[in-house]
Amino acid sequence: MASFQATITRQHKEQLFEQRKEQTAQLKTVVVELDQSVFAFRSRVRELTDDTGLSDSQKVYQIRDLLDTSAPSNFDRLKSGLLENSTERVWYDLLERGSRRL
Repeated sequence: MASFQATITRQHKEQLFEQRKEQTAQLKTVVVELDQSVFAFRSRVRELTDDTGLSDSQKVYQIRDLLDTSAPSNFDRLKSGLLENSTERVWYDLLERGSRRL
């Protein structure tokens, strides 16, 4: 039984390490993507506000259109991955797989 627990603990640590590596890579991608999109958004808003050919109401409508753009897909993937991969769930999945062998 002690061997079983040690094996499950080791597998759990390995799986958590792999998840953390994946999440770190996803987080880096999201940070870069958000950084680029935020600066692009700010630049576009600045262009709109400086455009003398547009009325104030046209500027507001165009800024609203910019705000309505969807969130980056990498962010959605990271968020769902963080919500799905809880440490308790991983632990119980490993226990279940190991107990089937007993």
